[in-house]
Amino acid sequence: MRFIVPSQEEMAGLSGHLIAAHPHVRQGRFAKTVVLICGRNASGGSIGIILNKPLGIALDQIDGDFAYDAMGSVALYQGGPTRSRQLILTAWQWTADHQSFKLYFGVDQEAARNLVIMHPDLQMRGYLGYVLWRTGELEQELVRNCWVVGADQESVLYELQGDALWQSVLQHEDPNWKLPNLYRAEDVDSN
Repeated sequence: MRFIVPSQEEMAGLSGHLIAAHPHVRQGRFAKTVVLICGRNASGGSIGIILNKPLGIALDQIDGDFAYDAMGSVALYQGGPTRSRQLILTAWQWTADHQSFKLYFGVDQEAARNLVIMHPDLQMRGYLGYVLWRTGELEQELVRNCWVVGADQESVLYELQGDALWQSVLQHEDPNWKLPNLYRAEDVDSN
């Protein structure tokens, strides 16, 4: 079998797309995760955030300065293993025709506060950390079928969390995946 590595142009086209860990990825920190590819860094590596690892707390619970702030109720998620104490404010808003969305990644606190106030339909989350792939690393993982590239789904971004988000992305790509029966939760090692 000959593997074909995606070109730079193809990889650039992944920005704004979801990738879901393939069901055969049962160990490690990326098992059952969905990552939003946000772009590339200066050295050509890919950057993303894990969308489906909610921490169950809001911004005002880790920083009292947000207790009486419009941003206080912003939910926090584990965004990835890189710089896991760094807060990354991310927001998105679907266009009126629901064909695309506007992504705000790494928004500073004042701009985020203004977005929350001015755009009540905007979805905002705080992520602690992010995912960083070195140049060519994500491409190789795609070739090895570690990830499934998902189509944009508005309901996925707004309504689902945790394993339900992961299952939805995979089942959207292949309805034959019967994920609840694929393997049990105790078969997954998230270390």
